[in-house]
Amino acid sequence: MKYPVRKQSLVQHHRLGQSCLFLAVLTGGLLCTRAAHALLNAGVEVGVVKRTASAPDNLKLGFGYGAHAELSLFPALNVGAYFLRSTNAIQDAPSDSSADATFNTLGLRARLILPIPGDTKPYGYVGLGHNWTKYSAAGSPDISGQSWEVPIGVGIAHKWLELFQLSLEAAYRPSFHFTGDACESDWPTAVVQS
Repeated sequence: MKYPVRKQSLVQHHRLGQSCLFLAVLTGGLLCTRAAHALLNAGVEVGVVKRTASAPDNLKLGFGYGAHAELSLFPALNVGAYFLRSTNAIQDAPSDSSADATFNTLGLRARLILPIPGDTKPYGYVGLGHNWTKYSAAGSPDISGQSWEVPIGVGIAHKWLELFQLSLEAAYRPSFHFTGDACESDWPTAVVQS
């Protein structure tokens, strides 16, 4: 009577062994795939930035630069931090004065990369960032302010070398929760009218 019980026990152990072997092969396959995929994506950005302040279109196109560092959670999803600095001249400032708005933004973003074959991949991202803004003009005291932004962007990246890719992107960055002197003042308008 003990023999059938023993045989059943061996069959259960055999099935358990097959299941463990399957899980080990599956895990190994996932780890090998994961190891071949870059875990960290970091880079610099340089480009043209358009910002607006209190009046529509009151800032000119400006130069911007930044950096990002992202951790790849899955082959198609990166999450990380970004920094963007831009300087935009006041649109209607008198030609004899220099009046600029400088924006520094630090935030987090999630980037979804379309998993298509090849070296060129489109992507989209959304994030949340904090802006520090400073308005400067010759002959006027600087004023500053802060706000939050939600960057929503799309882009396309092309891998040139194993560790290098070139990308082109565009983003809409609506801002909210404005605080500080820059938000309580008519500084840009006052500089234009002076």
